Amino acid sequence: VLGQQVAVRRGIRLAGQLVEAVGRVAPAWALEGLTHLPLDPGDVAEADLSSLGMPAARRRALTSGAVAVADGSVSFDTHAGREATRESLLAVPGIGPWTAEVYLMFCGGHPDIFPVGDVALRSAVAHALDLEVRPEAKWLAERATLWSPWRSVAARLFWGYYANIMRRAMVPLP
Repeated sequence: VLGQQVAVRRGIRLAGQLVEAVGRVAPAWALEGLTHLPLDPGDVAEADLSSLGMPAARRRALTSGAVAVADGSVSFDTHAGREATRESLLAVPGIGPWTAEVYLMFCGGHPDIFPVGDVALRSAVAHALDLEVRPEAKWLAERATLWSPWRSVAARLFWGYYANIMRRAMVPLP
């Protein structure tokens, strides 16, 4: 939720602000290598998140997600099936397909996810395949079946490609 529609650096800053808002600041060594924040969902659900500088709808999604985790509606059990986890996440107000799919890829370790709603991913595919316009999600989902069962790998490669072409586009010419 913290990374929705923001740059990676902004998402990381929001994560730090969330830890502060909850009132527990973990030492830096405790955060290294973690794929999630070491926060109690009940504490997040009760915290005042108004200082995080994000839209109210996103704060509500974060709070709703924390409540769902605290009451057991959403489980992050790595043995749960991909679709069961996805559906439980989508049942949380404010959690959409992109958030569920990115969670499944990066935190759940599922190898066959391709979040077609991601604008950067669609832009990378357009550039790589020399398309005139960014592909629609439905078209891209159909094409991505070619990369199954390793669509998560393909997505990560396209994101890396996108980062590379964007950096190159921003470097001034000599």
